[in-house]
Amino acid sequence: MREIKGDDIEFLYTNRGEEEAEGVAKAIIADIKKTHRPYNDFAILVRANDHSTPFQRALERAHIPINFSAQDIFFNKMKLKILSPIYMC
Repeated sequence: MREIKGDDIEFLYTNRGEEEAEGVAKAIIADIKKTHRPYNDFAILVRANDHSTPFQRALERAHIPINFSAQDIFFNKMKLKILSPIYMC
């Protein structure tokens, strides 16, 4: 079995998406100050593009550089490919 090294996963529970985004930005800043890791060591994955807005705003307020990569067209095509055999029956 392969041994994977790294930090434990941390869970952040909040009542609102904006609070979650602020918490993530603060955690990134704290980790960078502690470990001196570069910004590009961090990634935030969201279920849908519109869920990224609070994170983009929180990161901008914290002066954390962002690179938003949306793959909306890819996922829409995949859904169509997956659903098409169902409708052909």
